[in-house]
Amino acid sequence: MSASPTRYSFTTLVKGDFDGLMALDRKRPPSLRRVLDVLTLPGFLAVLLYRVNVVFYRARIRPVARLLFLLNYMAFGVELHPGVEAGPGLSVPHPVGAGFGAGSRVGRNVQMYKGAGLGTAGHMDPNLDGFPTVEDDCILFDGAYAFGPITIGRGAIIGANSVVMRSVPPGGIMIGNPARLVGYRDGYATATSAANGAYTQTPSLSAPS
Repeated sequence: MSASPTRYSFTTLVKGDFDGLMALDRKRPPSLRRVLDVLTLPGFLAVLLYRVNVVFYRARIRPVARLLFLLNYMAFGVELHPGVEAGPGLSVPHPVGAGFGAGSRVGRNVQMYKGAGLGTAGHMDPNLDGFPTVEDDCILFDGAYAFGPITIGRGAIIGANSVVMRSVPPGGIMIGNPARLVGYRDGYATATSAANGAYTQTPSLSAPS
């Protein structure tokens, strides 16, 4: 991220979200049909409703914000807290079960798939009392969870059904429950020291296409 509290215009955010979903399907040439497909995707509509909700939340029109949150949950199965101002390019292609809690920080061009979540587990462990920061260009696959005041470094990938409770170095690929570092995405130096010494460096792996 840019982990700074940068505030983008509504138009910039929505355009970034649209462009992010368009970029996920590079095999199809640009066309009106493709644009309409993206505009009617449940994932795009869920994020759009979340963006509208953030506007009301920031304006302290909390009853409307609460109703929009519930509408998003009932319509698309997401729990995207409006107190989180995610950067542009937020992609939730399959939204059911995806969500982030109030204290989370989400950077630019982050992808979250079905059932992926960011939250706190302070009721289980005081060290996990807080919410994750997800930096730019990260991917959280189906059922991936991150708990506590940790940082998911730029470009990191969290594999399906993985549970992360310690910080992840930039470009790191995390697999398992509890998640372990199995490699790095191409383009990220393996010489980068593991976050807080939590993980052992391993050979570079290619990112999933």
